[in-house]
Amino acid sequence: MTAKLTRTDEIAAVLLILFSLGVYLASKPFPSGPTNAPGAGFFPQLIAAGISILAVIQFVKSVLDDANTSYSVTLTGISRVVIPIMLSAAFVLTMPLFGFLVGSMVFLIALMRYSGAQSYLTIVPVSIAVSLVLHYIFVEFLHVPLPESGILPISRLLPSLALVVGGIS
Repeated sequence: MTAKLTRTDEIAAVLLILFSLGVYLASKPFPSGPTNAPGAGFFPQLIAAGISILAVIQFVKSVLDDANTSYSVTLTGISRVVIPIMLSAAFVLTMPLFGFLVGSMVFLIALMRYSGAQSYLTIVPVSIAVSLVLHYIFVEFLHVPLPESGILPISRLLPSLALVVGGIS
């Protein structure tokens, strides 16, 4: 089954503007920094504003250009977009249950397998390493608390980065 899509640039621009508006509104209640310095919501709002500006430019250019290109979309093409989105949604929805570490490891393994990686001898260590690096960056360096698993509290067993770095030197 094949469907033809037209006006894709305009549709994409409108969707990007709506997405940017959602990000901006979601980050609006974030606290400001000390002495009214930019806080946690500054960068998401800045990025959302940039995306909106570029989407408006894309929309205007597409309307003025009036080149009505059409694309054929197949079920295979749709599944290539929908399955990673569903995996991402499952990761976010199950994070309170499994926590960041376990959830991200499982998510990365599933995503790598879907993307065509074959060897679990490569997939598993890479997913563990990436999850651990992200955990240490967010928790130890940026001081952003990540969800902890009530079932498998693995991150409580990890050493503090200060202990790891102090043990090396």
